[in-house]
Amino acid sequence: MKELQAFRGHKKEAYNVSWHTVTDNLLSSGGGEGCLMHWHLGDDKEIGSIESAHDGVVWEVAWHPEGHIVASVSNDHACKFWGRKDPQSIVVENRVESQKTQGVVLIIQKLYVKT
Repeated sequence: MKELQAFRGHKKEAYNVSWHTVTDNLLSSGGGEGCLMHWHLGDDKEIGSIESAHDGVVWEVAWHPEGHIVASVSNDHACKFWGRKDPQSIVVENRVESQKTQGVVLIIQKLYVKT
């Protein structure tokens, strides 16, 4: 096997990776510092992150089959769901900005095309 790409960005150990269920080159990872990071194959840096997604290790990350919600679980005893602000949003650019609204971070709203 040949290494295709290595992502570095977590401040502590990266504990898990979950491939997006619709977009082949998008994945998310959870780390020991409680951060949830989103990556795009081909980019050297994360395309988005939720620095304080959890107060402990992010043990698992899983995408909804339709790709509009990602769930994360942690040893902080929380299971959190993260989603797009606008389900009708379409791709206008490849980069995203994180936005905090009442404790919910909406980070992946520009990555999808409604079909």
